[in-house]
Amino acid sequence: MMSFYFSALAALAVVATASPLPSTSTPAVPIPSLPACPPIFLHKEGALSLPVVARIFAEISTAPFSGAGSASDIEQIRQTIARYPLAVDSRDFDVLDTVFAPDVSANYSSVGVMHGVEAVKEEIAATVSVFTHTQHHTGTSAIQLCRDQGDEVAAISATYTMSNNFISPDGAFPAVVPLDGGSVSFVYAMYQDIWVRTADDCDDSGEAPVQWRIRDRAVLFLAISFPTLANFVLLWQFADHYWHRDLLRAHYLMAYCKSWERLAV
Repeated sequence: MMSFYFSALAALAVVATASPLPSTSTPAVPIPSLPACPPIFLHKEGALSLPVVARIFAEISTAPFSGAGSASDIEQIRQTIARYPLAVDSRDFDVLDTVFAPDVSANYSSVGVMHGVEAVKEEIAATVSVFTHTQHHTGTSAIQLCRDQGDEVAAISATYTMSNNFISPDGAFPAVVPLDGGSVSFVYAMYQDIWVRTADDCDDSGEAPVQWRIRDRAVLFLAISFPTLANFVLLWQFADHYWHRDLLRAHYLMAYCKSWERLAV
């Protein structure tokens, strides 16, 4: 009996000194496996042109997905991109706190540059207030995890978007908006975002949930569409309240006049 007892103790000692089992928790994306974030994307003063963006995402080396966490990080970025139109179209602008970092810098071209998430929320709320309904569609997204200048995990993305802006005569929902009623416009653009990876306070499991937020956004406007002249006239009347910028109103006028020139040829 004593020999069995000592044999059991010896077996336990072997187990105790053996190499520990691998952890089942998901480690962070390994820094060495990530390419450096392109400096031209990190230090842009405004939106980059389409050819430049295409070349950036074509040439940057892709981080291998063997690094546990990288696939889930990219999916979380996609989910965060999807929350932006939900927040804007529902007019629940506090949801933007889960999209943008508190110190975000957002360059919406002629609309202006906004600093801080509260400024972004205020400007976007004013921008869409003239419309009874809006519907933003986010489409193709190119997303790349990378190392920023501080050697921290970051990400860059380029996302196509189309916004439909309606002025319903009776304000009813769902809106019935005749195309010849002068009450709809379509805007096509690309969001060029730089992302920061943060961790909240530890949850009940003792782990800190990872969050991705937009630290910098630049918007490249690609096209503007007014189905009829009446559409443009109506939106012109709201320009002072909607865009708050004579420059952008002039931009819209120039775009519409050029479209009419092409139709007249």
